Amino acid sequence: ILRDEPGVLHVYVDAPLEQRISTLMLRDGISRHDAERRIKQSDQSRQAYHRHYFKVEPDSPRLYDLGINAGRVRTEVAAKMIALAARDRSPRPG
Repeated sequence: ILRDEPGVLHVYVDAPLEQRISTLMLRDGISRHDAERRIKQSDQSRQAYHRHYFKVEPDSPRLYDLGINAGRVRTEVAAKMIALAARDRSPRPG
């Protein structure tokens, strides 16, 4: 939606599948099987949505200004990285 808006920071946050499964199991108190199913369903829905409405591959690094691997960077550090990048963001010419 905001692809062409000047001054917008596009951030992609990802994490290894095992970490995503563990987080969901702990947060929602569900089984591994249910966590895997939810993640697969969520990923498929997100990709279908982006492909249908925006005609893009949502995992393409070209869509984002900043990519963060949440499996290697703590949440607090990731938040600081995003805040710093947002403060430094300037509108694109043209």
